[in-house]
Amino acid sequence: MKKSRISRTKTSGLYKRLAIIFTTLVVLLLALIIYFSVGKTVITITLEPQDIMVSFTQNIGPLVEEEQDDDRPKIKTSKIEGYSISAEISGTKEFPITGEGNTVAAPSIGTVTIYNNWSEVQPLTATTRLLTPDGILFRIKERVDVPAGGKIENVDVYADEEGTAGDIEPTTFTIPGLWAGLQDKIYAESFQAMTGGERTINTLTQSDVTEARQSMIDKLALEARLEIEKNEKLVANQDILPEQTLSPTALYVITNPALGEEAGSFDLTMTIRYVGVVLNEKELLEQAINQLESSLPNDEKIHTYNENDLKFSMMNYDLEAGTALVQITMPAKSIPLLANPIFNKKNIAGKSQSEIQSYLTKYDAISSVDIKFSPFWVSQAPNLIDHINIVIK
Repeated sequence: MKKSRISRTKTSGLYKRLAIIFTTLVVLLLALIIYFSVGKTVITITLEPQDIMVSFTQNIGPLVEEEQDDDRPKIKTSKIEGYSISAEISGTKEFPITGEGNTVAAPSIGTVTIYNNWSEVQPLTATTRLLTPDGILFRIKERVDVPAGGKIENVDVYADEEGTAGDIEPTTFTIPGLWAGLQDKIYAESFQAMTGGERTINTLTQSDVTEARQSMIDKLALEARLEIEKNEKLVANQDILPEQTLSPTALYVITNPALGEEAGSFDLTMTIRYVGVVLNEKELLEQAINQLESSLPNDEKIHTYNENDLKFSMMNYDLEAGTALVQITMPAKSIPLLANPIFNKKNIAGKSQSEIQSYLTKYDAISSVDIKFSPFWVSQAPNLIDHINIVIK
């Protein structure tokens, strides 16, 4: 009997220990279930819109209906409705030749007064020599007849040799070609310095022409714009001619003197053709937006754009057909949608706050990330992706 009681006691103790262990495991399992089922993560993401750009060409011209083979309605071409107009303007304008030029030696020049204290008229032929006390030789440019007992003022003279040695201050001159007995009675005197022993030669260069050409185009373009605005069709329909479509082309350019010739200025003669395109800017903007949307993947969208950023310029035109080809560019900002692979919750599940931050902020499209775990004891995102909530700002 005693042995039987001892056996029952041992068996009862074993059952108690097993019950305690089982209960503990159940509690732990329930705790884990609660932990994983209650744990949630809310991630608030602020996006950084990214720059995008679209560039394409568009035909502009009269809309022409095309015939169908069956009884279906006629269809129109894919052009944006519009037409091209033009004006031709010619003009001539004088421009200075710029640049430092080349410095070369030249004869100094000036004027003198010639005195005749003799009783007879003294003729002096062109190239008559005049000599300074320092031995610098000048010559008379043209013949003069100096009256007896008189003088002639402002007689043009030039140095016999080129160079700055002829740039002398006012002085007196003898006339060595005369009889020695007359040289103290017939002589010359200058009252201003001689100059010009060194001068700069300017020649017409391509850079002069290029600069003048643009200035001339700008000038003629203003005149051509006024001429275009008188176009009968433009006036009758009260159409708007966008500034961006206007394009001047130089048809004829000539310079006088020619390139490489020496001159202080030159005349530029030019004829330009100024072409503009009348079009519907609203329709063009819609086309640009469609092109922007088409350029983006399905998991991105246009965030913002500015209508004033729409740029277009004429690439080609056919005045006879009234058509034009226009180059269009349009910038905008884009952002990713929640369906973007960046926001795949599988890449976030089970990660800590720092790991989630590192993962998301490596993308240029993400500006900042705010992460909140709940309940308070949770320190990582749950493995159940349904318990991860991503909010895009």
